[in-house]
Amino acid sequence: MVNSYQKMGLLFFCIQFCFFGSKNNCQQKEMADVFENSFPNVEELSISSENCILEDRHLWVSNEIQTVNPDFKGIGGITKIYSPPLNLSPLQMDVKFFERKIKTKQYNWKPGEIIQQAEINGIEIKCLIIPLSSSTKVIQVYELSNQNKESIAIPIQISVAPYLSNYDSLWIWSPRDAKNKATLEYTPKISELLFKSEDGIIKISTDNNNFEKKENYLSGSIDIEAGEKKQFTTFISYSEKNQKMKLQAREQCN
Repeated sequence: MVNSYQKMGLLFFCIQFCFFGSKNNCQQKEMADVFENSFPNVEELSISSENCILEDRHLWVSNEIQTVNPDFKGIGGITKIYSPPLNLSPLQMDVKFFERKIKTKQYNWKPGEIIQQAEINGIEIKCLIIPLSSSTKVIQVYELSNQNKESIAIPIQISVAPYLSNYDSLWIWSPRDAKNKATLEYTPKISELLFKSEDGIIKISTDNNNFEKKENYLSGSIDIEAGEKKQFTTFISYSEKNQKMKLQAREQCN
């Protein structure tokens, strides 16, 4: 058994190693941890693309709030999101690298997440997709690894053509497509797309300051040195039209 003093000593050693050791090694470890699920025994439930017999349209990532259908024809893309009573079908989010969709080469599905991998022009791409269980928001973490012997600028484009409808009635096994197409609206945020339909709001944004809004898509470029890795994150959030008013009314009642 390890007593509390031994645990504190081990923790102090780890802190010293990260502080006095190689800064780059610590940064790379932090980046790698994003794609490692530390939840106990989750690896026992994982399915790799080599062993999965499901068609792409039948492969979903779910939790108790949201169900997401990734687009395997283009890494990082999402075709549909269901979160009763909200229906984003089709969502049709596309992510392009070097002005083209890059087909997923392989993936690893786990409960509540999926990691896609692809490659183009000597750049290895990873995309982790996680639908949050605490809100109607989907997070995507991208990691770009430059395998070339020289630096490279990677042009990236994120576009979406969403529908969103609110269906209060009982959903059947195969939900119908949403009837209300969302239209692009003005937002002062330069790295955010805002869409509105009759039933709700959809936002697509990124944490990378190099991305700018151009018409109905986000566009940017990431410079990566030879052998370097870089990450960026995108967020897909949505809500019904009167959700804010309902929350305020609920708080007043409480």
